Formats: sequence, structure tokens, C-alpha cells
Amino acid sequence: MEKIIVVINPTGIERMSLDFACYLANLTGSKLTGLFLHQEPLMEVVEKPGIHFCHHVNETQVLPLISLEEIRQIKLEFDRFCSNHDLQWIPEMKEAVNINHVILESRFADLMILGAGSSFSTEAEIIPSDTVTYTLKHAECPVIVAPLTFNEVNEIVFTYDGSASSVFAIKQFTNLFPQFRDKKVIFLEVNDDYSHEISHKEMIVDYLETHYSSVGYQVLRGDPEDQIFSYFLNKKKAFAIMGAFGKKIIPSIFKRSTAILLLKTTSLPVFISHK
Repeated sequence: MEKIIVVINPTGIERMSLDFACYLANLTGSKLTGLFLHQEPLMEVVEKPGIHFCHHVNETQVLPLISLEEIRQIKLEFDRFCSNHDLQWIPEMKEAVNINHVILESRFADLMILGAGSSFSTEAEIIPSDTVTYTLKHAECPVIVAPLTFNEVNEIVFTYDGSASSVFAIKQFTNLFPQFRDKKVIFLEVNDDYSHEISHKEMIVDYLETHYSSVGYQVLRGDPEDQIFSYFLNKKKAFAIMGAFGKKIIPSIFKRSTAILLLKTTSLPVFISHK
């Protein structure tokens, strides 16, 4: 892996997301790019004694004021934060003025990291925000929803429901993070069908045992969403790996109140990937 993008809100640096991004950049030796979200039009403030001039790109829109000076200050804070984490590469910061820019940047990145509340707005939004939900569905690289707090990763949990999407996510994560080879791995089978065995589980377990030194196995029976949340709410220092957003298990997970609770309270990073 060579390029990681971390999303930065218009309100400034989210230290949890950036701290986790710096951890992964150092772990993999990757280059880190900050992607600063701000709404158009960008307004530059020109100050004179007793007078403030605002130059609007489009005066028909009423949007929060973001000055060029504020952007410069956020960039300086981003540089200082990364410098304090001893990154191997000098980071850069780009700007995105709409969600299409975010998706385009993901096309040319190996990984994107954002917080559950990442947004173009300076106002508080529901968790996950519309920006996050759209990005998870349409990003053209794997996405990690950063944890609220972070110390270390001691365990990797791969969720598997028999779908090609869950296998794809497992392979994407494994290829991006060979540094986790010796971490404890849990293969979490999720199956609400009591009459049939989940498909190809022997093959995916064999794949995992080829790439990881310690692989455990666990089965969740019953309602997939309830079982997954109960399982992850009790986890600490684990990395959750899930398949395509918008298919099978994932669509209802992020719409339920339990999903909101998970993203608000868990200290687990969530890795989501799709074809």
C-alpha cells in the first residue's frame, strides 16, 4: 500500500481519525494525504480597520464562512500533527468541495479513512452522516471508519456470510495489511439459515490460514444484525472487516439504532470494501 487518504472536516482536525491514519501510514510505510471538505463558495475575508469584506464566489448560496486563512491554519495543524507522529513521508492536503470530489480521490488511493460523522457541513449530523453513507456505497477504494479512541490493534475479525463481497473484503484487507500477519485472527461466520451450511467456508478458512499465523473460528446463529452488534460491542482493540456496503448484511446494519450506538460508542475501526 502506498497512498492513504484521511478526510478532514470543515470544523478542523479530527484527532481520532488522524491519529489512526498516522498509525496505519507508519505501519505500512504509506504516504498520507489529507482531504479537506469545505462547501462552495469559498469566501475570502479581507480585513480593514472596522470593516470586513467577504468576496463570494456565488452569492445565491448561504453557507458557513471558510476563509483562506482558516484553511491555512488547518493545513498547518495537519502538518504539525503528522510531524509529531514521525511519518516517513511528508504529508499533503487537498481540498474537496463536493462528494463527487471525494469519490474521485478514492479512485486514485489505496485506502480512505474517515470519521463516522465526517461531513461538508459545520453542523452536527446523525451518525453515520450522509457524507459517510454515500462514501461507503460509492468509494472506489476500501474505506475505514476510524474508531472514537485508539490504542492498538490486537485482533482482526473477518465477518463472513458466504457472499463474494465478504471474501473480497477479506482479500482486500489481507493484501493491504501484510503487517498484521501475526495478529490473532477470528473468522466470524454469520448465518441465519439453520438448514444449510454456509458456502465455501473451508476454502476461505484455508485462505486465511495461508496468510495468518493464528486463525480462530466462531459461528453466530440467529438474526445477523443483532448477533454482530452483540459480538462487537464486547470487543476491545479489534479490527472489524466487513463486505460491500448496501448488500446482504451491511445495508440494515448501518440503518438501525444499534448501528448508531456502535459507531458512537465502539473503539473499533471498521474496514468496508466492495467491488
